[in-house]
Amino acid sequence: MDRFDVAVVGGGPGGATAAAFLARAGLRTLLVDKERFPRDKSCGDAVCTKSVRILRELGLVSAVEREVCARVESQVMVGPDGAGLHLPLLGAGGNDAVYVVRRERFDNILFQHARSLPQVTALEGFSFADFLYARDGSVAGIAGTDAGGHERRYAASIVIGADGAMSRVAARAGAYSFSHKNHDHWIAAFRVYFRDVAGLADELEIHFLDELMPGYLWIFPVGGGEANVGAGMIESAVRAGEGGSRINLRQRTYELLATHPRLRQRFAGAKEVAGSFRGGQLPCGSERRPLAGDGWMLVGDAASLVDPFSGEGISNAMHSAMLAAEYAAQALREGTAHTGGLLRYEARVWKELGPELDTAYRMQTLARHKWLLRFVLKRAATRPRVRDAIVAMMRDPQAVRGLTRPSFYLRLLAS
Repeated sequence: MDRFDVAVVGGGPGGATAAAFLARAGLRTLLVDKERFPRDKSCGDAVCTKSVRILRELGLVSAVEREVCARVESQVMVGPDGAGLHLPLLGAGGNDAVYVVRRERFDNILFQHARSLPQVTALEGFSFADFLYARDGSVAGIAGTDAGGHERRYAASIVIGADGAMSRVAARAGAYSFSHKNHDHWIAAFRVYFRDVAGLADELEIHFLDELMPGYLWIFPVGGGEANVGAGMIESAVRAGEGGSRINLRQRTYELLATHPRLRQRFAGAKEVAGSFRGGQLPCGSERRPLAGDGWMLVGDAASLVDPFSGEGISNAMHSAMLAAEYAAQALREGTAHTGGLLRYEARVWKELGPELDTAYRMQTLARHKWLLRFVLKRAATRPRVRDAIVAMMRDPQAVRGLTRPSFYLRLLAS
């Protein structure tokens, strides 16, 4: 049986980033994925500044820029009554960037980079089934089947689960029971590509529409004259619907594209890219699950680190992967991987990402109140001082908490 220091299950942004940083630490790493790359993934495709900084550290920014993509500098949030709030995404004079690039291309860049490293062995078409266990009951590797259906077993001191929202690693570790989901902390979403959407600019569009609350519609340029169009809604609202009947999110969104006064002209001549529809489930960081135990760790969607307000998950996947590699290397040096050493990773994640996720959840909760959302966006659209205050808050992870405090809304009333 082949032996590795670390086995990473899942080759998306979280898994590939973890493998790259594990290789930097000199660790022999196995990277497996059930699919073959390049492969598609349901997502808004936005690669934000936190992710770009990690790409820069890995030397992969130029690889992203060589792909067909869009580079955006602002986003607009449009309220139910049409009031729009334009927010710059980048600070003046900096070298940050925000890209919108198809996940099929973005994930392949990261996966092929990890595969190229001499410390990494990458296997595609491998489906994880369970952990291997040592005689003392500790995690000792992974078992699964290869593309030919043959059982394979690989020994590893640590297993990192980066296998997405419905993570088998999380389930086998006992970190989460998918049969008892709390639907208030999951988002149902889909995305589809359109060509020739009228009025498309190098800007992220977020549309809050009464028919999609609590949730929103997005329109993101992806380059080449195409747009990533999608919608997300809190799962509990989708399941309840009007009169207790489940909402068909796809059908409702398509109806809005065809009939809504702000959208129908823009999509009148647009053409859906055949076969581009992808649906998914997003586990939000508002519900904290265990992230590590003796011999195992979780990153990204497998760790439930999706932003509850924006639905964005790539940046937290890559950031948590970088931290996982750091603490895996430390635990292996110290010999503490099976005696509680990996729990320091969990504490670090919640220390660094927890406050942002908590604030995002409070913002999501506030946005469920349609009258409040209308009020804030209308004030911001018509009063430059309010807009500037919100822009300043959105740029500062500490100050953004002010958006969830009653004092902020009292000041809005007086403005």
